[in-house]
Amino acid sequence: MRNLNKELDPFEPVNPILIPKNYKHMNPNEIPPTHSVWFRTSINDGDGVLIKKSPWKPSRSFLIAYLELIYTNLANQSKNIEDITNTSRTVSRHQYNLHIEGGASNDALGIVVGTGTTATTDQDYSLETKIAHGTGAGELEYGAQTIGDPSESGGNVDMVLTRIFTNGSGDSITVNECGCYCYCNLTPYTFCILRDIISPGEAVADTEALTCEYTLRTMV
Repeated sequence: MRNLNKELDPFEPVNPILIPKNYKHMNPNEIPPTHSVWFRTSINDGDGVLIKKSPWKPSRSFLIAYLELIYTNLANQSKNIEDITNTSRTVSRHQYNLHIEGGASNDALGIVVGTGTTATTDQDYSLETKIAHGTGAGELEYGAQTIGDPSESGGNVDMVLTRIFTNGSGDSITVNECGCYCYCNLTPYTFCILRDIISPGEAVADTEALTCEYTLRTMV
């Protein structure tokens, strides 16, 4: 028997979910998922020294837009999908669907953070209140989105998404939510595929940097 949610960090174990020995004879609704998403945050001071790091937590995502975007490619079909403005957009199959590689200062692609506190639902189409890129009041500087190559780890296959947000606003900012926005090449629109509440919120002081990580995991 193998641990579905094997530790992502040997120093910060997550709660294990064990696969029952008779899982092949179970009702499909009772079988633990073989595809999971985890997230965590950490804060470094202005000199890059780690101040705190949260344990990995199970994500409440993926959101409905994620599977809808996959559907367009798998089925070679167009589909109406709600973008981050809650407007229905017709999306067709394309090789760049689910593109999340946002560069530095791009707060429309990749991992994004916000101040909203409303609980996540699978129908969410955006963060509740996204924090914009910048150094003004209530803003954070968005670093480049990084995407790690999928790799085998203890019998699981993991892919890690990471982004750093630096506070140059002159005041503390509390981050209460995080998520991930993606782009579809045949439309100029953006879609939300991940959203989670950070509880308690992370207070990021002036000059400090918040790192947000998502791990996408599969297992056989």
